[in-house]
Amino acid sequence: MSGLACHYKRFEAGRQNALALLEKYKERHGENSKKYKKAKSAIDVYGTPGEKNGVKILGSATLEYSGTTSVSPVRSKKTDANPTGQDIEITINAETFVSEDLVYTILHEGSHAADGAKWVASGFSDSANPTWFQTEFDAFMLGLDVAAANGETVAWFKIEQTEEDKQNPLTLWLPWRKVDLTSETDMERGVKHYLKWDKTYKLTPENKKKAF
Repeated sequence: MSGLACHYKRFEAGRQNALALLEKYKERHGENSKKYKKAKSAIDVYGTPGEKNGVKILGSATLEYSGTTSVSPVRSKKTDANPTGQDIEITINAETFVSEDLVYTILHEGSHAADGAKWVASGFSDSANPTWFQTEFDAFMLGLDVAAANGETVAWFKIEQTEEDKQNPLTLWLPWRKVDLTSETDMERGVKHYLKWDKTYKLTPENKKKAF
């Protein structure tokens, strides 16, 4: 993990918080569960501060979202620290670095980065490249499930509507979606609802656009 030195201290504090939440997650699901392994990969992908593993952390004062992840479809030079030659950039909004939500942004973008790392390791196999819907669904579900493991019981999705949806009487109710974190079914429904209606995504399981 490499990137801007000015963000290292805050990012590393967030990463340590994520590791602490991971321990609670392990207690909830078990060390050998698929869920725990998925969560662990979302943190492990970052490596350690200063490690040149092909994952770069960037900050942006103009980024519209809390974070975003890009994965190069071309390998960089392979090294002992970066044996697959992955080239992954995770950009985090400058305001997020000082937000309580940083830990969940680290988990969310880490989930995307872990998906990207698997794609690179596969030799850029199409079958290893998840759909945009799937990588977002998994990342949002991870955040909700980790919050639940941390004792939270309710979460809210704020949906940014298109102008068309704002004018449509049938979709005026969309801006907020409450999620019951004690129900995995409601978490899944909440994430699908958000991905379907938020203007950034407009995604359903039928959308087959690839993530990378």
